[in-house]
Amino acid sequence: QGDGSRRHRYSITTQLLILYYILSFEENLLASTKQLALMQRKPKSYSAALMDQIPIKYLVTQAQGLQQELGGLHSALLRLLATNYPHLCLVEDWVCEEEVTGTLPLLRRMMLPSNTCRYTQSQLHQAFQKLPSSSPRLNRILEHLTLLSPGDLIPYAEALTASMALLLEPGVPRRLLQTLNKLWMGLNTVMPRRLWVMTVNALQPSGKLLRQQRYTQNDLMVDPLIVLRCDQRVYRCPPLMDIVLHMLNGYLLASKAYLQCHLKETADFDRQNQIVSNVAVPGQPDTPEVTREELKNALLAAQDSAAVQILLEVCLPTSEEQLLGATTESLLRSNRGPVPGKSKQGSLLPTTRGSVEDTEPEGGLLSDLREVQCLICCLLHQMFIADPNIAKLVHFQVNTAGVRCHTLPCQKKSRHLDLTRYEPPIG
Repeated sequence: QGDGSRRHRYSITTQLLILYYILSFEENLLASTKQLALMQRKPKSYSAALMDQIPIKYLVTQAQGLQQELGGLHSALLRLLATNYPHLCLVEDWVCEEEVTGTLPLLRRMMLPSNTCRYTQSQLHQAFQKLPSSSPRLNRILEHLTLLSPGDLIPYAEALTASMALLLEPGVPRRLLQTLNKLWMGLNTVMPRRLWVMTVNALQPSGKLLRQQRYTQNDLMVDPLIVLRCDQRVYRCPPLMDIVLHMLNGYLLASKAYLQCHLKETADFDRQNQIVSNVAVPGQPDTPEVTREELKNALLAAQDSAAVQILLEVCLPTSEEQLLGATTESLLRSNRGPVPGKSKQGSLLPTTRGSVEDTEPEGGLLSDLREVQCLICCLLHQMFIADPNIAKLVHFQVNTAGVRCHTLPCQKKSRHLDLTRYEPPIG
C-alpha cells in the first residue's frame, strides 16, 4: 500500500511538472516574439485541443494539498494561471473551494458508510428522464452525490449537465435545482473548462434540437455572448441563472486573455513581414501598431457592453409578469424601500409592517424575477468596479428608462450601478 501511494504521488508530481513546463513554454514563447520575428522563426505552440484535454484546475488543486512536498511549484503554477488563464482564478471559485473542501464537508464524508449504495450514471440519467414523477428518487440520488468529493463527482458530470434542461419543465421542485447548483459548483472546482462547454451545449434552446450546434472551448472564448443564447426559461430559474452568470464572467475574462495572447503572437511577425514588404515596395505606408491595440480594446468593450445590456433587458418584467403586478416602478420602490434615515432611531429598517406592504409588489419580494435581478446586479456591480468605463459606455448606449431603473442594485444603493444619476463629463 505504501508503494502504491508513493507511485500515485509521483504520478501527480510528474503531471504537475509537465503542466509547469507547458505553461512556462507558452509564456516564454509569447515573451520572445520580437526576437523570433527578427530571426524569421515561428515555433509551433501547443494546440488548443491539447490544452483542453489537460485538467489544469484539478492538477493545481492537487498541488495545493502537496505544497510541502512540492516546494514552490504550487505558487509558480498559480502565477502562470493568473497570467494565462484568469478565468481559472476567479475569487468566487476560491471561496467555493473553501466551502467544498472545508471541515464540515469533510465530516459529512466521514459519516458516509462505506457500504452505502452507490448510484450509477445510468440510474441518474433515468431519474432525470422520468421527471417530474421521479422527483423523490432524483432528490435522493443528488443528495447522495453531495456527500462525495469533487474528484469523485467527475464521472457524473456528463449525466448531470446533459439533463439540466429537463429541470426547466413545470412541476420540478426547487430543491432539485438548488442541489444541482451545489453539485455544479463542486465540479467547477476541479473541471471548470470542460464543465462550462458541456453546460452551454446542454442549455441551448429546445427549439433547436434538430440543428443544435456543438460549441467548443475556442468558440466560447472568441464569442462569450454564446453563453446567453440559452433557453429563455433559464432567465427565470435563479439556480441555473447563477450558473450561466458564473460561466459568462469566466468567458469574458478568458476572451480578454485569448485576444491579448493572439495579438502578441501575430503582431511582431506581421509587423516584420510588413517591413520586408515595404522595403520591396518603396512608398508603401506603414501600418501603425496602435491600431491593433485599439481594435482589440474596442472589441472587448463591445463584448462587455453587449453583455451588460442583455442582462439589463433580462431584468425587465415580461408582459405576463407585468400583468401580475411586477412592474419596473414597483420593483424599484421595493429595492429602495422606505426613505432611509427618517425613523426616530435612525434605523434603515421600516418601523411598521404597513410600510413594507406598501412597497412590496404583488408577487412579493421572494419571486424568481426578484432573485434573478439580485444575481445580475451582483455581477454588474463587479464589472463596473473592475472597469468603470463600462458604466459610462452603457450609459450612452442605453436609452430605455425602464432599463436604467434596473441598474440599481438589489438590497443597497451603489454609485457604480445607479446609471440614472450618472452625468457625462462636459467636453
